[in-house]
Amino acid sequence: MKPAPTTARPMNLKEAADFLGVTDRTVRNYIAQGRLKAHRVGPKLLRITPDELNRFLEGT
Repeated sequence: MKPAPTTARPMNLKEAADFLGVTDRTVRNYIAQGRLKAHRVGPKLLRITPDELNRFLEGT
């Protein structure tokens, strides 16, 4: 497994999906299931921090 990017900038769903090698719909499902934590920015936008991606990858 490769570590998440070291940038402090939170990623959008597409960037996180590309990193994980899955679709953005799968990332949404992970969030809905509580497996991956995302932060809401405004009423519609979700962002995922690199730290959260690392926690997710360590748990799988």
